[in-house]
Amino acid sequence: MDNSVIKAPISGTITKVEYEAGEQASAAKPAVYMLGENNYEIEVDVSEADIAKIKINDPAAITLDAFGESEAVGQRIKIKKHTFEVIGVMKERGTVAFQDYDDQILLPIKTMQKLIAGVNHLGLIRAKVDDENNIQRAINDVEITLRERHDITDMSGASDDFTVRSAAEALDVITTVTDALRYFLAAMAALSLLVGGIGIMNIMLVSVTERTREIGLRKAVG
Repeated sequence: MDNSVIKAPISGTITKVEYEAGEQASAAKPAVYMLGENNYEIEVDVSEADIAKIKINDPAAITLDAFGESEAVGQRIKIKKHTFEVIGVMKERGTVAFQDYDDQILLPIKTMQKLIAGVNHLGLIRAKVDDENNIQRAINDVEITLRERHDITDMSGASDDFTVRSAAEALDVITTVTDALRYFLAAMAALSLLVGGIGIMNIMLVSVTERTREIGLRKAVG
């Protein structure tokens, strides 16, 4: 359950617990961030009129952005029993390559490592180069820096415990996979055409063979 996101399968008004604001559930918006079993907590305000409708273990439809973009700043949320204050809301960026950039929560890196992840290392770093002509130079600088930090003396790269890739290299990988799929589909289409053609030829040959005597008789009669 770690690092998974539950999203509403369809769009519609939340009806599990009636809410006066009439918040909308959208298929593109996350419902609950799962931070490990029993490690997440959500607090909501329920009116006295709705308390009687709620029972223990009842399913609930919940959205973390219920307070809206304009009222989010200053609100508090709990992640792994730690309270955080919302200090800002980013503009909508949409989805790119199946990744929704609007369902992310940004935390100070040291706070995230200590309180949430419980680690002291990074799994991914993204860097932006000021000029595309300096990409290779930046890659070399990053590799040298990481080798120094990881106490790697082999500068050939054979002992590296990390990978540095540029966006162009990632695009090349995607292009290679796409080309392979395209060639595979083309080969399948050609094979299907060949098999179909052979089948039609066999049917025509059988038909002619079966009517050989009839054809000879018709030729003899004229």
